[in-house]
Amino acid sequence: MAQKSRFAGVSGARAQRASNYFAADSHVLVRVIKVEEGQDRFNVPLVAGQFQVIYNYSDTGNKVGEEVSEVLKSTNVAFAPRLKALAMAIGDLTEGDFDNQTFDGEIFEEMVGADQPGGGVILEVRATAVVKQAAKSKPPEQLTEGDTYTRTDFIRKVSFSETNEVLTAGGYTADQINRMVPSIAQEIEAEAQV
Repeated sequence: MAQKSRFAGVSGARAQRASNYFAADSHVLVRVIKVEEGQDRFNVPLVAGQFQVIYNYSDTGNKVGEEVSEVLKSTNVAFAPRLKALAMAIGDLTEGDFDNQTFDGEIFEEMVGADQPGGGVILEVRATAVVKQAAKSKPPEQLTEGDTYTRTDFIRKVSFSETNEVLTAGGYTADQINRMVPSIAQEIEAEAQV
């Protein structure tokens, strides 16, 4: 008789890695690891960004070195504006850049493509807790986790030279900076040539 494991069927399951998200009240610099498209377990299309925190402007929120994700689901009413804000920050784009696309959606296709043009880019991100409309009448001490959500704002792309200045002023050594932002010296040199 063939042996049957209590884990039979698990091999075919879709594995999901635990993920940290931007913590409310975070104001951080992050390095973009990747941005990709996919689907959730209900086959809802989404775009997911993976980032590494390299600097925290305050003592609250995400910690330096922590990997965080931002998942933008197509069923969310804010999907299009949030995706556009992410693309604008990563690509340092303006509204006019979207008018010059060869086809509608070209910028987003490139952002999630195999070349990952946003990989390694540094962004300033701020996450804030927002009280849902239905809970606005509650006193703050009565709010529960379900009464709020975290809004993540991708503020801007940060140059490598500014990143180096911020990290140096924050007490990081050149070796620490190079570990957090590989090839930062070459990136600063490339920026100077533009």
